[in-house]
Order: sequence, then structure tokens, then C-alpha cells
Amino acid sequence: GSTDLASTLATGVGSLHVSEAQGGTFQPDLLFRGFGGSPLLGASEGLAVYLDGVRANEPFGDVLNWDALPPMSLDSINVMPGSNPLFGLNALGGAISLRTRDGFTTTGTRLSAMGGSFGRARLEGDLGAQRGAWAGYLAGSWLDEDGWRDFSPSTLRRGFAKASWRAGATRVEVSGLAASNDLIGNGAAPVGLLDDDRGAVFTHPDRTDHDLAGVTLRADRFWSPTLRLEAMTYYRGTRLGTLNGDAGEDEDDEEDDGEPVEDDEADLDGVLNRSRTRSHATGAVVQVVATRALAGRTNHLVTGVSGDLATSRFASSAELGSLTLDRGVIGAGLFEDGDAVASPTRTAPLAPIGADTLD
Repeated sequence: GSTDLASTLATGVGSLHVSEAQGGTFQPDLLFRGFGGSPLLGASEGLAVYLDGVRANEPFGDVLNWDALPPMSLDSINVMPGSNPLFGLNALGGAISLRTRDGFTTTGTRLSAMGGSFGRARLEGDLGAQRGAWAGYLAGSWLDEDGWRDFSPSTLRRGFAKASWRAGATRVEVSGLAASNDLIGNGAAPVGLLDDDRGAVFTHPDRTDHDLAGVTLRADRFWSPTLRLEAMTYYRGTRLGTLNGDAGEDEDDEEDDGEPVEDDEADLDGVLNRSRTRSHATGAVVQVVATRALAGRTNHLVTGVSGDLATSRFASSAELGSLTLDRGVIGAGLFEDGDAVASPTRTAPLAPIGADTLD
């Protein structure tokens, strides 16, 4: 099976494709009819992804971190093409709705283990059980590998849990998601370097640390066979840290404001770029869904209201350093003040919901 959500989607849906532009297996771009969903901050995001009704796009930059969810916990995938304002900002290409398994539909235990080249080892499993009106579901996965390129180890730790209760026309469920992943995405290397060693990287490290914790509470009630009330509230917290070693300009023969560069500065031919993003998002939605015949055709009406509150803090810095013989960067403790960024943001959209679909 696939090891990340994007690859799982591309495998199951023919119109979705994966591109590993960042050079990391677990940090791909998902492409759909020319629009993309990327984990790279600053990329042009064109897809909205919802997991059990909760928007998976991060509040800061609407990026999509595909590595967070164990793929085996997915129950259904619904791809909705076309721009629809119901799905929020940056959904010009469409939206993807994902539903997870529960103990009512998934019972028993599944466990799988795998080992492969380049030190890859994977262990994953899930468990579903039902007793009367109650049901529970657990899923988890662990993956560790050295990577087929130099200096490219990655480790993924992901868990998902859901408790469900049904009584007549009422259903309540609470679910939790947690992930702590260490990802390497070394970028493209020059052809000349690859001619000597296909596993070489141009510079390193290129590391992303992704931690996520979220909880969702949902309740549904059928007032009649054609009328349903839905309510959902959630909290989602993420922490994303990056450390990228890059080659700097060769300043051996350059001058600074007409003066020769000092010897210790001339040796600083690398730079360590760091970033840190912390986000907290919470929200709720209440809607009424009516499905009944209109003029002899099936009609689907949705109306309600949704509100969200998200705060994010983004910070970045650049530390001068030196390139080692293996193309790594060692920091010198000197920081470029002009490259430092600290950006707190807050978004609080409140929106009415209304849509009608007539077959």
C-alpha cells in the first residue's frame, strides 16, 4: 500500500497525479487538472481537502501536509471538480472530501509489516470493534528509512482513533489524529554531480519536522427519512519546522563597499535557513440537509452556518555557515538580520452555507 495520503489518492483516482518536486517521497504535490495541493509554503494552492468535514489545509498559506494521516484509515474519497465557494479559499481546482473508517463498518484486526532496500521498515495496523450502540476504531503506522539518496533518512509516526455511538436516528462520534514526522526532502542535484554519484545531494540538511494533533466531534440526527441535522466542531494544532542548508555566494574575490572581504567572512560559503510555523485552528458548523423530490427529480438542499478561528505564528532566519566536503552546511553563529521574519496572523471567517443540487 501507499505510505502517504497523496500517493493513496493518486492510486485510487485516475485524474489525480503526484509530483515529487521537493525531492521528498513524503512531501509530494498532488495535481488535479492543472491545479495543485502542495506542502511547500508559497506554492500556488488550488485544492481544498476536507477530512471528516474538517479542512486539512493549514491556516498559514493553505499548504497541505500529506504525511499526517495513516492511509489505511480512509473509508471513502470524493473528488469534486470545479470552483465552489462552499469549499473556501484556494479551491479553484476543486475539493477532495475524505471520510475515515469507524467500528461499525470496519471490524477485526489487520496488521502488516514490511522491510525493503535502503533501510526501509514499516509497521501498520488497525482495529475495529462494535458492541451494541457503541463502536471503536484505532489505526496507526510507523515507517523508518535511510532513503536511496545520501543524507535522506525519514521517520513517520501516525495514529488515528474514533469512538462512535448510534441510537435510532442519532449518531455521535469523536475522533482524534496525531502525527510526529521527521521528513527529508533534498532538492534536485546538478547533472554533473549525478554523473559521479546518482545518490548525491547538492546540499544538506533539508529537513522538515511536522507535529500535528487534532480532535473532532460530530453529531447527526435524521428528523425524517429526507431531513437531517448535522453539527461538527474541531480543534487542530500543528507545528512545522524546517532546516535547509544551501550554498551561498563565493565571496573569495568579492569586495564589500569597496573594501576586501575579511578572511573569516570569505569562508562562509553556505547558509542555514530555518523556519517555524505554529498554528491553532478551531471551528464549528451546523447545517440542515434535505433530500427530496422536486418536479419529479431528486433535489439535494444544504443550508447552515460555519465559523472558524485560526492563529498562526511564522518565523524564519538565515545563519551564515560553511560547506563541508560532503556538501553539508555548518552554522557559524552569524545571522543575517535583514532575512529574519516574524509574522503572526489571525483569520476568523464566519459564513452562511447554502447550496441546492437538482438532478
